[in-house]
Amino acid sequence: MTYISEKILYDISEQIQTNRMILFLGSGSTRSCRRSDGSPGLSGQELSDEILKKLNNGQSPNFHVSLTKAAEFYASSHPDGRKSLDNFIKSRLTNLQPTLGHYLTTLFPWKAIITTNYNTVIEIAYEILNRESEENGKNSKNYSVYPIISDEGLASLPKNSSIIPLYKPHGSISYNINENNRLIVTSKDFFDSINLRPQLYKKLNLLVKQNSTLFIGYSMNDYTFKNIFYDLHNQLGVWQMRLYNVARKQNELIYKWSKKALDKDFNTSLVRTTFDGFMVRLVEYQKKRLSSSLKDRIIKIWPETLQRNKGYLFEEDLKKLKQL
Repeated sequence: MTYISEKILYDISEQIQTNRMILFLGSGSTRSCRRSDGSPGLSGQELSDEILKKLNNGQSPNFHVSLTKAAEFYASSHPDGRKSLDNFIKSRLTNLQPTLGHYLTTLFPWKAIITTNYNTVIEIAYEILNRESEENGKNSKNYSVYPIISDEGLASLPKNSSIIPLYKPHGSISYNINENNRLIVTSKDFFDSINLRPQLYKKLNLLVKQNSTLFIGYSMNDYTFKNIFYDLHNQLGVWQMRLYNVARKQNELIYKWSKKALDKDFNTSLVRTTFDGFMVRLVEYQKKRLSSSLKDRIIKIWPETLQRNKGYLFEEDLKKLKQL
């Protein structure tokens, strides 16, 4: 079983319960998701590889580039350009289903959820559990999310403590993709993004300034968000909030160096585990009560979850969850 210090679990729990914790979901949080045809979720690099393969008539070009660069190659070389690129990304990310980590995420009162993912996995997790709760006639308090990808969406955010704002500054496949609602994927998109959604980024700046952030499946290579944290440090002269990054680092040297770099450069504690594994520990630590529908879902997907989290989860964890 992966060890997560009691202090980190206590600190994170304290921030969540006082409504001062932001959850930040990166592409790694959906890599273990599956669609009905069995195709998996993708990291940013894997999506880049698939874009290149699509552009190269189904053949791998035998080299790797960033997602931004792959998108630029595709948009400039394909006959249908950017429209075809957006449609390909949408087709590849549609209908990804939640994992255990996503379902357990719905139990907590996050200050906000921020994601750079284009997919709708986290929305689906909330929708499924809320629908099942209604069908079972349960009146227990459930949280829901309100997706925001534009300044207009920010202005229409409902004022309700059970509704968690879900900020998607890089866009979403659930919206009609057009010039104003485009996916942020090329370098020009990133250059334009803050001017395209100024109030949204202003809100994100304020949120990360006033609250702690828990990163899940995020590589910390996105300079847009790195710069937000660097700007805050320059403004304040100190790191005001402690940050946490959950990541599955298998190489010992990468883990060792990443841990030191994150602590020094971003005041961030690196938690070495999986998304599923971390959420199980957090739920057990806080002794969160699980609905019957959530328990049923956990039991159904547990064998696959166990296989995917070798060394991080065990059958005894399921027994503990059943008791909550």
